[in-house]
This record gives sequence, structure tokens and C-alpha cells, in this order.
Amino acid sequence: MSSKISVKLNERVLRMFDVVDRVGLSRSQIHNLMRTGDFPHSFRLSARAVGWLEDDIDEWIRKRAMRVGHLRDVATA
Repeated sequence: MSSKISVKLNERVLRMFDVVDRVGLSRSQIHNLMRTGDFPHSFRLSARAVGWLEDDIDEWIRKRAMRVGHLRDVATA
């Protein structure tokens, strides 16, 4: 049994330095949030590199902003 992941062809992969810059958290904060399930998990790109899908990070930012009241849920607008 294999699991298939659907990825858009133009999907951008963010490396750790991109994620740190985009979300404004430190590497250790990101790792702690991943460990508790409160941040998207990275995936292995090579033996020494990991990345995140840009859409996953953008969605996390949107949900975080809605949670603290800075954005309205588009579905209710």
C-alpha cells in the first residue's frame, strides 16, 4: 500500500532559512512546534536538507492570524 501526496507542479519548497524569515520564529521554536504538532512537518529533500511546502507554511500563518483575531475566516465573509 502506498500513500500518494498531491503537489502542484509549481509548488515552491521552502528551506529552513526561508521559513524562519517568513514566520518570524527561531529554528528551535519551529522544531518545538513541529514536535507538538502545532507546525507543519518538514520533509527530507536529501541526506542533509529538509523543506516545507510553501502552501503549508502560508496556511499555518493564516490559521495563526485567524486564531489571534487578525484575519477573518474567508468562509464566513
